[in-house]
Amino acid sequence: MEPFSVVYTDNSKGGLDIERKILEEINVELIDAERSEQPIRDLIKNADGIIVSQMEFDREIIESLEKCRIISRTGIGFENVDLKAATEMGIYVSNVPDYCIPEVSDHAIGLILSLERRITSFDRDVRERGWKVARAKWTDMRRIEGQTIGFVAFGQIPKEVCRKAIALGFDAIAYDPYIEPEEIIKLGAKCVEDLDTLLKGSDVVSLHVPLTDETRGMIGKRELELIGENGFIINTSRGGIIDEESLVWAIETGKIAGAGLDVYADEPVQRGNPLLSIEKVVLTPHIAFKSIESELKQREIVAQNIRAVLERKEPINIVNREIFTLES
Repeated sequence: MEPFSVVYTDNSKGGLDIERKILEEINVELIDAERSEQPIRDLIKNADGIIVSQMEFDREIIESLEKCRIISRTGIGFENVDLKAATEMGIYVSNVPDYCIPEVSDHAIGLILSLERRITSFDRDVRERGWKVARAKWTDMRRIEGQTIGFVAFGQIPKEVCRKAIALGFDAIAYDPYIEPEEIIKLGAKCVEDLDTLLKGSDVVSLHVPLTDETRGMIGKRELELIGENGFIINTSRGGIIDEESLVWAIETGKIAGAGLDVYADEPVQRGNPLLSIEKVVLTPHIAFKSIESELKQREIVAQNIRAVLERKEPINIVNREIFTLES
């Protein structure tokens, strides 16, 4: 029997030993496109499965695939894959939605604490300006206990952030029209009916929505003003959700108190980005997902999604479930 062909289009992890161990048991030839002399379009054209990180799979590319059964995305988001085109071609699209829940939730809490307690600002001041300047500079810090954290969406990661935030003394509210209110309430949060109510009622707003046409730019000037001058906004989901020009304006004019960002509209962040010069912003380089443990789990699930489909089974995580309607 001829081996299956699986192409890894843009491997940022280095080796492929974990993926190969899982896939070689079902006679798979795993090809690292970045180490191949063949053009990537030729490699993927005849692939039975594709593992993709950041490469764009638009309609043109997807329609050129002659044998592909599955495109396995290596992270949570899948905005670089044209789902409609893949579904029409009968190609499963899978992701890895739960490999980094502890890491991202910890990171969100870390950004919140850094802003609330001015940790990164104090660190810079002590190093660059001295002890007295650092102690005298900030006079507006507030006690965390009794503040309200608001969650925009309430999937697996925000649920874990909520648990940790409540342990710190936060009250919690959440807005997610796709989740039953009881699911929010049982985690100790209050369910609100719309985004405006959440923004007005939150001292800290934590964003957890995917980047879609519906969510792109959903946080602009009007929404930021609703948060208020004492409020912080945290984004560990996708950068395009916040209009960055509006965010710069809101912080510089005192409409909100600050922001903690791990994701950005354009990545990597360019040196001219005005966010880099604002002291009330805590920035990290899209690293919230990262740990030794999360990377191992991610790689295992990516390969298992591929293996399942090649064995004529359902992948662990299916993004385009409407494919079942077309198949039937």
